[in-house]
Amino acid sequence: MCGIVGYIGNGNVYDILIKGLHRLEYRGYDSAGVALVGNDGKLNVYKTMGKVSNLEAYCADKVTDCRAGIAHTRWATHGEPSDFNAHPHFSEDGNIALVHNGTIENYKVLKDALVQHGRKFKSETDTEVLAQLIEYVRVTNKCSLLEAVRHALKQVVGAYAIAVVQKDNPDTIIAARQSSPLVIGIGDGETFLASDATPFVEYTKKCVYLKDGEIAEIKRNEPLNITDLNNVKAEIDVTKLEMSISQLEKGGYAHFMRRCAVAHGFENIEPCKISAALPLQFCCSRFAASCYNNLKPAACAAARVPGTRGCAGAHGFENIETRKTAASAVLSRPLRGCAHAACGAQYAGTGRAGLF
Repeated sequence: MCGIVGYIGNGNVYDILIKGLHRLEYRGYDSAGVALVGNDGKLNVYKTMGKVSNLEAYCADKVTDCRAGIAHTRWATHGEPSDFNAHPHFSEDGNIALVHNGTIENYKVLKDALVQHGRKFKSETDTEVLAQLIEYVRVTNKCSLLEAVRHALKQVVGAYAIAVVQKDNPDTIIAARQSSPLVIGIGDGETFLASDATPFVEYTKKCVYLKDGEIAEIKRNEPLNITDLNNVKAEIDVTKLEMSISQLEKGGYAHFMRRCAVAHGFENIEPCKISAALPLQFCCSRFAASCYNNLKPAACAAARVPGTRGCAGAHGFENIETRKTAASAVLSRPLRGCAHAACGAQYAGTGRAGLF
């Protein structure tokens, strides 16, 4: 599962992007990268295989001063894990850079058409096809980046969340989504973009969740502009985040499920019985002191464990969809005794006791 971060504001763009990528590491990835629109009119793209820390080491002697930027952690789909296939991706002329979550189903058709028009590709990804398509449309139609993205996406079949920056347009990020989450954080003189709110919750509590088919134009010191693929202005619904930064931290524990277990008196439980020791950030411990009090169905980890239905019901979530019930199919074996003793008692003898 890939992750996107973007930022325009007066803060240190590079540092905010890197910190945001670290917040999204729980999603899993094989490479990471940033695209920085510099004060000198240059668009610098740095990307590496491996951890975000590898990217930091790679960028240690690079130019990172910039006015805006986008960043990405990639989980390989089209093309093997490599520096070339890592995001962000350039257009051939180096004028725009793009990051993308999702899958472009008709990318081969689009790529063949672009090759016929003389475009050359450096990677095996569907994402580079989208970057090349947007720039081709922009140059051919002599239109703005926003219009180029709109026209290009009308030709795309598939799922996407994208963020695009342009070398000679340093105060703008264009973002769009279809069947892949994207959220915008509204700060004081600064705007954030991410796959979920974790990268910017420490900076602002105000956010806007993009809907399918929407395109956001994020400009420095200007109101957020959201339209659809037909250029119809969309209503902007600002949401107040309820989570706090402390809920995103592991509190010194090796992983989030360990923190949750300790919070409920299971200090000595074996790691293999928690979650196979994975940093599952959608553990119930993320959602406040009593864990279940502020649980929101849309934010729960997807679960395929039969016992989750009963546990959710026991805590007042009778109508939650099973696939969205809190925490999850990564359990290596049943965790007896849930976070609440009532669960273990209610399902004793059923073989389902304590499956979160």
